Amino acid sequence: MKTQIKMFAFIAVAFVAVVMMGCAKENDGPSGGDDNGSLSLTENGVNWTASKVTSARALGLITISGKDDSDQEIIFLLPDTIATKTYDLSEFELGALAITYVTAANMPMYPINGSLTITKYNTVSNQFAGNFSFEASPLDGSATVSVTNGKFDVKYDGLK
Repeated sequence: MKTQIKMFAFIAVAFVAVVMMGCAKENDGPSGGDDNGSLSLTENGVNWTASKVTSARALGLITISGKDDSDQEIIFLLPDTIATKTYDLSEFELGALAITYVTAANMPMYPINGSLTITKYNTVSNQFAGNFSFEASPLDGSATVSVTNGKFDVKYDGLK
């Protein structure tokens, strides 16, 4: 049953992310042209920074996606009612929030424990920032990665 819920969550995240990213603003990352967004993390001790950061707020959701040229990617799908506080990712509630992490080996993984801290959420300036760390595994549980030192700071497009 838990695997079926995770599979449904993955499909829902993928669908909504694709729809929302069609309207989103693509940022060039922390050193990019307009410097509107950054996303970085450490996977099993190796630092990673997204070269493309996309974010949007629409249909009651905030979507943040960061990826690099090798298609390593992390996607956050969060309700736009989220507050500045720390969320326990082991208490995942369907519809509350979803995170998908795609490794450099192109393997989708999902948090099994960890935390997400929203540090800034300003609906006037459209700024959103936070920190995260978690252990993640694919749906079949065949592997585990440690994601630490994660942080994002974006200015999203707001369709409300």
